[in-house]
Amino acid sequence: MLLFSSILNSRVPVHGQPESIYDQIKDIIMEYIRPEESIILNVLSVTVDFTTCESIRMSQSLDKTGLRTLAVVTKADKSSEGLLEKVTADDVNIGLGYVCVRNRIGDESYEEARIEEERLFESHPMLSKIDKSIVGVPVLAQRLVQVQGMIISKTLPEIVKKINEKLTYNLSELDKLPVNLTCVADAMTAFMHIIGLSKESLRKILLRREFDEYPDEKNMHCTARFRNKRLYNSWKCVECQSHTQWWSESYFFEA
Repeated sequence: MLLFSSILNSRVPVHGQPESIYDQIKDIIMEYIRPEESIILNVLSVTVDFTTCESIRMSQSLDKTGLRTLAVVTKADKSSEGLLEKVTADDVNIGLGYVCVRNRIGDESYEEARIEEERLFESHPMLSKIDKSIVGVPVLAQRLVQVQGMIISKTLPEIVKKINEKLTYNLSELDKLPVNLTCVADAMTAFMHIIGLSKESLRKILLRREFDEYPDEKNMHCTARFRNKRLYNSWKCVECQSHTQWWSESYFFEA
């Protein structure tokens, strides 16, 4: 879940902030609200004009249907005039609608703030007209649980699929690792095995001209020429003329 609101007002750098502070904040927000399994909790002050609010525009750019965007209108006690019309008209098409809340004031405890909030939406001449299903922090908490459950049921199968694919890949990579070597003899055996595999690869590439191990790596498609060890110091080369294995260990090859 990502909650964002007036943080987008940081347009002018202050106290040594970089010139790109606004763009950096925007990029971070966009990164977090992009995943389909995220809930976008768009926090709006009651005094803000919803139709010109940039945070709403950002959330709509990624959640066009609004199925994971919920708006929270704060400070309902500070400016109640016109709030009912704002949340019922929904001019900006918030998919999951609005929840109006009252912020804590001063040293109020959470319990005291909730009591005052309930009293506010029950007795205020204008706020009491707002449907009780969209007011209060407890309602907000319940809505978030419902939305999260809906998103989980929708995205969980794909998440499980990706996890299983990653697990299968990692297990296959693990199987390719050598066994745990506990003594010098085991290490020497493994080393000689690696040397043997390398020699066989070289024979296939340089002697038999078999490139099936490296079909797309053209730099591995090379030929070989042989030099007699006894004549190495005089750099006398003997060219390989056939594919038959007539050479012996007295010769070595180079690519």
